[in-house]
Amino acid sequence: MTAKLEIVNRSLRAAFIAACVGFPALLASAQTAITVLPSVNVRSSSSAASPSTPVTYGSAPLVLSCPASITAVVSSTPNGLGKVVVDDYLDLTVSEGTSAPEGPFDICGVTHPGALPTACFTPAYQKERVIGNDPDSKAATWGVGPLDIHGHLAPGINHVTLTANDIGSVLSSSSIYLFTNCTSEGVSGGGQISGNPIPATNPPASTLTQNFNFSLSDDHLIKQVLDFSVADQQKTITIPDGAIPTVTDHVIDPTDFPALVANTSFATSQCLVHFGELLPSGQAGCKLYTVTCQIGSESTGTGAQCPSSTMRNIVIEDAFDGPQFTLPDIHAGRATFHQGFGYLMANEGWSGGPCTFDPNSDQIYSCPENLLTAFTGPGATTAHSNTNHYNSTFISVGPVPEYATVVNFDFPKDQSWINRRTVNATFLARPPIVPAPNNGFVAAPLSGITYGVSLESELPPTTFPIPTDITVGVPGGCPEPGTPAEIFQTPPQTITVPSDGEYFVHYFATDCAGTEELFFYQDQSASWQTKFYTARLDVDTVAPEIISGPELSPAPTLIHGELGYHVGQQVTATYQCADGLSGVAKCGTKSYSSPTKNPPPAQTLVSTSTKGTHTFKVHVVDAAQNQGASASVDYSVFP
Repeated sequence: MTAKLEIVNRSLRAAFIAACVGFPALLASAQTAITVLPSVNVRSSSSAASPSTPVTYGSAPLVLSCPASITAVVSSTPNGLGKVVVDDYLDLTVSEGTSAPEGPFDICGVTHPGALPTACFTPAYQKERVIGNDPDSKAATWGVGPLDIHGHLAPGINHVTLTANDIGSVLSSSSIYLFTNCTSEGVSGGGQISGNPIPATNPPASTLTQNFNFSLSDDHLIKQVLDFSVADQQKTITIPDGAIPTVTDHVIDPTDFPALVANTSFATSQCLVHFGELLPSGQAGCKLYTVTCQIGSESTGTGAQCPSSTMRNIVIEDAFDGPQFTLPDIHAGRATFHQGFGYLMANEGWSGGPCTFDPNSDQIYSCPENLLTAFTGPGATTAHSNTNHYNSTFISVGPVPEYATVVNFDFPKDQSWINRRTVNATFLARPPIVPAPNNGFVAAPLSGITYGVSLESELPPTTFPIPTDITVGVPGGCPEPGTPAEIFQTPPQTITVPSDGEYFVHYFATDCAGTEELFFYQDQSASWQTKFYTARLDVDTVAPEIISGPELSPAPTLIHGELGYHVGQQVTATYQCADGLSGVAKCGTKSYSSPTKNPPPAQTLVSTSTKGTHTFKVHVVDAAQNQGASASVDYSVFP
């Protein structure tokens, strides 16, 4: 049987099943819309595509749980009424329960006289299509269907794969939804989603940020986001003209993951389970993505062909639903090391262990490399990561051991405020030590220590590099693989703040596997958040003030014709101090263990034990050790 005849037979079977079921009855029982594939704008086909060698440009492996009476309609709209455009055809493969797959079935069928038997479009599409058109806007006249597939499904668990195929010339696809009363249990791995071409000049926002939605079902979110918009805004991006991003996914059994990261700095990490990513057993697994870019009609793509930047501002995010995660501290003797999350990037075809990046991807760290700069979740968990170039396999992991950095300023550690705006600081970073058994853990050597200063109220997020930050690199840069990690201390760093205020010096060590030393913490809802480790730098150069007094009570009386007090008379001085920033530490005889900006009036007994003229003086000092102008009052004591 020729390939063409086989396609025709599959089309006829699909058409027969659709004709045997009343379409209105199907819609009446429909309950949900499952997102299957995004729209793909009209573009030139791959040079490898032909009728005998069709090229797949979209594939969605769904796991459905279906009731006894099944509704299942493929549509371009969530309501199940939209016509479907696929140039050239849409295949369906189904396995019921644990049975062998059946298909593929061409569910588009013969649509009009003289059309290719695989066509999933109308003559209007052939006449009107223009490179760059979005088929969703023309589906009513370009499309066919909706396409009923309920006859291919059975009550219970169904493994369903919908595949968009191209046989040459041009390709495109409307959005694909499955309008069904079956319940989505997730996806089973092996999916492929094609994005839209990115022009080298004036790229539309829709091409700079592209979402690859493998599952949008409740509690089963699985989405990869590629975002070049920041690099474009900052004018650091280089786009190969017409680069077409494609994301494929693979399911990883968590029990197999330790073997993939053995003998690396991620050896004690686990891959993070994605609820919607299902193993053959039906249990949730981990998600391994591969990102490649095809240029124009080239038949193959690589990560190195994706847009690149001169800065680390190209974003890749893994958004998913998953279980709660823990980050236990590591205790090694008297040392304690914190841990974080990671989003690992490895080369295409990575099969575990140390690897080598494509030289064209310009990566400076070892492979696999940790790109993660922020993490939130669970509850729509997001692993936010930045790079300058994709290459090309990605997976979310944790916990990841981190360097431990301490900051030493040139003022006493117990002094919370200082009265100068320039200080010197040294940063000392220790590599993590992970006691055995540790799956061959090897700490990556240090690349450098980065620090910056900001007002406490303006602490920057960790998501992107901060232009004003300073990085002190290890002399010689990252060494050859296998070089032991060592303690590193920076030379004294001069830090100057522009004005008085409460500042944070934020800092992090970065190792040669890309792991940044970030502070991961849980908020009140037990969701993980990310921020920098910080050291306080509070500056107050303004002296405190005595705002009233000292005043003596009672007032002096006439004694022998002069105002004064008797020897031994009880006299009290009342006075009040203030400091607008660091707070009053000492006001007269009153000391404050917690410096106060506006302490209440203080009182001190004045000495009247000896006759003569005396002076009662009040001194004021703030928490930064600034001394304010003193205030005094003279009084006389008579026998």
